[in-house]
Amino acid sequence: MNVFRFCALLVGLLLVSQPPLLIAGGWDGPTRVALLLGALLAAANAGAAYACAHWSARRSTQALLVAVLGGMAARMLLLLALVAAAVLGAHLPVLPLALSLMAYFALFLTLELIALPRLFRVATS
Repeated sequence: MNVFRFCALLVGLLLVSQPPLLIAGGWDGPTRVALLLGALLAAANAGAAYACAHWSARRSTQALLVAVLGGMAARMLLLLALVAAAVLGAHLPVLPLALSLMAYFALFLTLELIALPRLFRVATS
């Protein structure tokens, strides 16, 4: 699966899961924004992680480790900064943001773990 298809899958899952959550939940404005932001941050993180793995699939093991581990450190620092800015700067509620980020992170990580073996199987053949 290429990066575009993987990202399209992420966007599709967001489009299917977010409207019922935001509409039926009866949440106030800041809570809705926090729920949506957590989902978007998790999707961006998963897309970037898959892009790093896809880029490094046909390269050396050292390139793979640098891209995946270095990319992970950079993504985690960026996520930390964005979540801190959302909570401290935009005064979004912490719990909905954190729960949304963690739930979507787990969902998207599962998708990555399903897609990555196929990616590396194709790259090595």
